[in-house]
Amino acid sequence: MAKLDMRLQAVLNHPVPEHQRALHLAREVLDSVLWTYKEENIKLERGFFPEYSEQMSQLLRDDLFTFHTELRKIMISIVKWSYDIFPKGSAVCKEEVQRHVTATAAKLIKTGDYLQIPDSSQGKYKNFVSQALMDACIEFYYGNSSKALKHRNNFH
Repeated sequence: MAKLDMRLQAVLNHPVPEHQRALHLAREVLDSVLWTYKEENIKLERGFFPEYSEQMSQLLRDDLFTFHTELRKIMISIVKWSYDIFPKGSAVCKEEVQRHVTATAAKLIKTGDYLQIPDSSQGKYKNFVSQALMDACIEFYYGNSSKALKHRNNFH
């Protein structure tokens, strides 16, 4: 519950907190979850809290940075697919891949084509930014993971 609440806070209020702020946020989230447990009469294992509160806060902070890394991976895969940056086929040598990626990126930057991709959304989205964000949100926030934010009522 604390991990999902931490991720929810990051998405809604603190997208990329600095290290110390993330630790402070983790403590706040942990306190909130503990208060919820107390209100709902959910018992915690004896001797686990408050002795390990600092380690729990660090665990939540570290999970938040993992959460950001997972989002970054999804965004990179969407960008690769949307712009067709990498050449097709598996029999391509490393130097050829590097030349193709460099040439494609240079063309996108020079022409400004990175701002828009072919519209595959039946007219709902006109530029890459909104389509990429939509694709990332659907895949990341509403995915099939047990830690997906779709499981939190506050996120809806």
